[in-house]
Amino acid sequence: VVAERPADAVYDTDMSAFSIWDPVRDEATFVIDEAVWGAGWFGDDLVTAFQPADSSFRFLRASTGEPVAGGPVPPTSERSWPSPSGARSYMAMEGGAVAVFDGQTGIPIPLPNALEGERVRWISANQDDSMIAITRLRDGVFQTGIFDGATGALIVDGLVGPGTTAFGDGELFAAENNRITRHDLGTLALTGALPGARGEVNGLEVDAAGATLLATANDETVTLYDVGSGRRLGDPIPADVPLIRQGFLRPDGEAFIVNVADGVQLWDARAQSHYEAACRLAGRELTDEEWQTYLSWLPDRQPACAGVLRAP
Repeated sequence: VVAERPADAVYDTDMSAFSIWDPVRDEATFVIDEAVWGAGWFGDDLVTAFQPADSSFRFLRASTGEPVAGGPVPPTSERSWPSPSGARSYMAMEGGAVAVFDGQTGIPIPLPNALEGERVRWISANQDDSMIAITRLRDGVFQTGIFDGATGALIVDGLVGPGTTAFGDGELFAAENNRITRHDLGTLALTGALPGARGEVNGLEVDAAGATLLATANDETVTLYDVGSGRRLGDPIPADVPLIRQGFLRPDGEAFIVNVADGVQLWDARAQSHYEAACRLAGRELTDEEWQTYLSWLPDRQPACAGVLRAP
């Protein structure tokens, strides 16, 4: 979902003229033609937009633009978070309640236990929606608890401080200020950390395989991490969107987008593509010094750019 950005826009509520955009073909598949205050992904092939004329949420099929009944969604709802699978959307309501919706139909999903809430700050879910992490205000501080996705029952609680979370493969990533930490799902105990961002982290996303993490920060940067090694992949990428989400990771982890002043940049995150680009940029094989520095752990010296560089 993209929006026309007025020159004086600062917040996402300043956006207008929303469209569903195909980043590969670089064209709109359809334009949301009614006046809305905002539009965004609600789930798999489902977007929602708030219509101020009647204070209601409208659901649309992303692939066709056709209306979907969905809802009802109270106009006092504060924010929604689609799950990584797109099967669900989690919504924070006025007063702290948390509601669950089907990500394809927009219809509410009742749970046996009401999900706890009190000034909810962030909601995330794992890949199959069996666990939900909710960060909410409790006793004057933000705490994150993990809830059962089928029943809504609390599993573990007490992670104090971080306000942004994302599930990895068997772990929870959490961000507080510019620090990104790793936590055990059973206890929420600290297990490690990633190199911090330069600014306060305002978003975390992990791909479906749990291999790549994307962090966005209020210093207008997007940073990619290799989850296995905990290393930052390259330098933080500059964005140009004050107080608006700086970028998003594609679920398969092979691409991501960065919001910039004059549009949206599409980045290729595949390791093979970067390897081939490095070979073409250098135009040569590694020197002996480079081989010893970067690939000495391999048993035998071999061509690093074979098949990429053309023979003279």
